[in-house]
Amino acid sequence: MNDDILQHAYSYHDAGVSVIPLVAKKKIPACKFQDFMERPQRREELPKLFSRADSNIGALCGSVSNNLVVIDIDSREKWAELEAYPAFRKAKANAPVVPTYRGYHLYLRAPEPIATSKCQKFNADICAERHYVVAPPSEVRREHGQLQLYLFSNSETMRPIYAPEANVWADLQAIFGFKSYTDIAKEADTAQKAVFGDSLGIFYGLGRQAMGVLLNPKPQGQRSEAEQAVVLRAVLIGWSFDDIYCLFKQYAANGTKFYEKQRAGYGQRWLHACYKNAQKVLKEQVKPRWYQISWAISALEHDTPFEGRSRFTDAEVIRLLLQIERETGKRPVRVPYRALAERLGRPISVVYDAIKRLQAQGALEVRLNTDSTPMFSIPNRFFDLLAKPNNLTHYLSLERVERDGWGSVEIVGPSGIVAGHDAYRQQGLGHSGSYLVRDLNTLEQREFTLSDLMQKGFSYRYLMKALELLMQCGLVELIGVRKQKQRGRPQKVYRAKHIGFSELDLVAEVAGTKGERRRQKRQYEEERLIYAQYLANKRPIEQNYSETLTDIT
Repeated sequence: MNDDILQHAYSYHDAGVSVIPLVAKKKIPACKFQDFMERPQRREELPKLFSRADSNIGALCGSVSNNLVVIDIDSREKWAELEAYPAFRKAKANAPVVPTYRGYHLYLRAPEPIATSKCQKFNADICAERHYVVAPPSEVRREHGQLQLYLFSNSETMRPIYAPEANVWADLQAIFGFKSYTDIAKEADTAQKAVFGDSLGIFYGLGRQAMGVLLNPKPQGQRSEAEQAVVLRAVLIGWSFDDIYCLFKQYAANGTKFYEKQRAGYGQRWLHACYKNAQKVLKEQVKPRWYQISWAISALEHDTPFEGRSRFTDAEVIRLLLQIERETGKRPVRVPYRALAERLGRPISVVYDAIKRLQAQGALEVRLNTDSTPMFSIPNRFFDLLAKPNNLTHYLSLERVERDGWGSVEIVGPSGIVAGHDAYRQQGLGHSGSYLVRDLNTLEQREFTLSDLMQKGFSYRYLMKALELLMQCGLVELIGVRKQKQRGRPQKVYRAKHIGFSELDLVAEVAGTKGERRRQKRQYEEERLIYAQYLANKRPIEQNYSETLTDIT
């Protein structure tokens, strides 16, 4: 273990900054950093995350790191120009500064969540919500082979992150054009809110209202009930007690009930009582449908009850709808087709056809809301379909586990599908790619043949295309030929390496699909704008958008 990089990770964590390991000599995450956007990072997780001796370190920006904003100025000339502004000079003198290949990183603590954006005037990237930066003491290999070492220019280690005074922040906001992430959330359309809730991913998915209880304490007599509601929300989205305790320790302000109990020496005990109460509510009021959905989500990671070439796409669509219902607690789920396509990384026509197939099979019910937004409801007969023999049950191992004194059902088995990645575009691993990656990871360093994979439902034609791509990436190798015991053609024998997040990035780059999700998002944003203008002006929309918008609305 690299004790040096681990100690740096500890120092970042103690400064309120969540960190992730990066691939050695690169800027690519070595883990699914999105996981740490959904819950607080615990200190005891760091040794496992930074177990590799050659890991780089990345600092997560935004609300998960106490509203960390890193201004990435990609020009030393522009950095010099900024010296003319007193607010910038004060920030530079007090904040951690990291020289980069072309410019500098400036670490600030914002008074509120800030959206990631770009300042064209000073060639600066505003790295904030749902973004990360390479942090000292990382070492990155540049395009010409030279190594760049990231170090703080004004101190050997991380100094306290500067939180500008109100007047200084106002001046910096005028200089760089900071955009409030909260304002963006307020302006979000119904499609985004239906998928992401009122938070749009902010504050680990808890939302502004829940976090407001911790950041802005309620008056006497209302605190206990309000903080209990925060705990219940966290339990509903799958947090453990350690996650919740970490959140309260980090964010609960002076004046909250937890802060009062913590100063008295029994904050953890009081919070655990709230956690037990939340579990009781979950068990008595929410459990039947909630656990039914959780079981179905886990089951769909293992196999699909559907048939035909599109069975994996159908499973992904229904799985996403189940996730949204579990996250929002609302039934039916209200979300436009375009929002579903954007989150899955699929063309809208593919998602629309999948929903039609699911309707025909009785696995999904769809009706239109008053604003023409589709309302999706998953009937009980879908869960019956899921549990039929010869579908999924033989893949699953169910066991009873005890959690803090009461039982729950957990699915034991392989998981880890990364839906919506650019590697799963049609030109790459295709719509079945996430399931193929799952199966290959279960076969890691073991010999397998095409027949072994075909038994799992993949076609011969698809496997030949996908394995060829993976072999180009060095993730699958042909190791020999196996003779059949009986009469028949000899079979090629393969071996696969583990395919993680960074490997998927490589697959997308080789397949030429890297950046497709961003392109799709930009396209859909343009189409949403055009449709909004159409509704406002009541005039015909342009012909090239008409067919798409008909399906969405």
